[in-house]
Amino acid sequence: MQARMSLLPNLLQSIFLAALFGFLLPVLVLGGLWGALELVDWLSDWAIVHQIGGEMAQFLSVFGSGHAVRGLIVIGLACSAVGVLLDSYTLYRQSLRG
Repeated sequence: MQARMSLLPNLLQSIFLAALFGFLLPVLVLGGLWGALELVDWLSDWAIVHQIGGEMAQFLSVFGSGHAVRGLIVIGLACSAVGVLLDSYTLYRQSLRG
């Protein structure tokens, strides 16, 4: 009984880290790319950078009901949920092995 009780903090820590990294990775990658495109668009007058940044904002706004930042958060939450599910499945399969 004591061995199972000591596993609970480790399981919760694993699930928390999976949720945290599952959220942060897509938000930082997509947000960083979008921010870099907006910065280059602001500093220069390249039409292609303006077009790519606009298309990326439009893509993100599809997931955010018309708001790009909200879409970025929705994508992060979805990836976080997938990370938690995959981590839970891995923990379940590991517990079956003994």
